[in-house]
Amino acid sequence: NNVSRRIGMQLDYEDLMVMHILCSLEATFPRIVPGANFCSLLRGDEKDVLGYFIDMVHFHSKSTPARIKSGCVLIREAIRTLRGGEASFYFTHCQAQMPFYGTIGL
Repeated sequence: NNVSRRIGMQLDYEDLMVMHILCSLEATFPRIVPGANFCSLLRGDEKDVLGYFIDMVHFHSKSTPARIKSGCVLIREAIRTLRGGEASFYFTHCQAQMPFYGTIGL
């Protein structure tokens, strides 16, 4: 891969994913990770590709048939809300959103 060639060290995809996560931490919390330079090892397009790859890993791990079953609860609740003419707001995290997306085919 390009990063391995650029830094002169053999890296596999797990290494690259860890570097991407550390870069995210470095960018978000610069005082917690002082002097870290993980972001400098990744170019803009590489950050985007790794971010997309990590998203897809999460999506596929959360979209198994057993997990999709839990997404049906959200769909059932949405239909109930629409039929009842009332508004409901739900706040969730990716563990609830990903099975929902898998259920509706996104």
